[in-house]
Amino acid sequence: MSSYQSWNFTLEPRFGNWIATAGYVATRSVNQLTGLEQNWGDIGEGNAGRQLFNRWGRSGSTALFGSLGTAKSDSLQTKLERRFSNGVQVNLAYTWAHGRGYTDEDSGDGPGFFRIPRFYGDLNQDIRQNFQMTFIYETPFGRGKSLLTDSPLGMILGGWQLNGLMSAHTGTPFSVTASSNDLNAAASSQIADCVGEPRYVKAGSNALWIDPGAFAQPDRPRFGTCGPNRVRGPSLFNLDMGIFRKFQINEKVTLQFRAEGFNMTNTPHFERPNSRSVTSGTFMILNRIRNTGREGIDERFFQIGLRLGW
Repeated sequence: MSSYQSWNFTLEPRFGNWIATAGYVATRSVNQLTGLEQNWGDIGEGNAGRQLFNRWGRSGSTALFGSLGTAKSDSLQTKLERRFSNGVQVNLAYTWAHGRGYTDEDSGDGPGFFRIPRFYGDLNQDIRQNFQMTFIYETPFGRGKSLLTDSPLGMILGGWQLNGLMSAHTGTPFSVTASSNDLNAAASSQIADCVGEPRYVKAGSNALWIDPGAFAQPDRPRFGTCGPNRVRGPSLFNLDMGIFRKFQINEKVTLQFRAEGFNMTNTPHFERPNSRSVTSGTFMILNRIRNTGREGIDERFFQIGLRLGW
């Protein structure tokens, strides 16, 4: 029987306007159910080596629900928060996490790399380090503030609010594949050999991500030595900012000015290489973006608007 277990231990001290939080969070998906391939074949035997072929002559894929084993996730989650005081609010959060499981399967009927044997490793969405920051700042000028309380300059500089959101996290893992022709194992795919330590190039006119010389096609019918999810895709950094001011026209009517900037540093957000096979001519080339921006726009852009309320 499958089950889901979780643990959470938290420590939260307070000092002044600041609150610090540190916690250990862990989950276990025990005997996770998935569609397991029953009609897999041995290496080098093709369809003739399928488990159901010798008995009943069946060469097609046959998936039945069964236990995938136990997937594990452990994380250290920290947060430092400054409550809104004197026009300033700051939230800093950092998480170190590690998710492990049978990476060749998921919780549905999706195909996997290995039917024989099964490999335990990093999960596909294993983001190891994740840092998030949000802030709000109000200018200290004008009526009700500490500076330029009743001056004309205070009326101009007061009432403005600046806020921002910064995200930075490491990339997700992926597997380096190879041609399955020499493997000749029904229902299984092939992983490349690791012939050297993967070297992250991260540069070059051809947008090369990892030096292809670290990988090779296996030299005989066997699974490659790299294993699943051995390397990681590009990390992500993004900064969005906005500036606002509300003008009180009369007792009922307000006008708000809004200016927002997205991806302020104009940093490209690359997806993992589209071609991950050592036999591909575009192997390890970064040629896709994540479209993490608003409305799928990844490059830096600004928008300005007015909002009338009554």
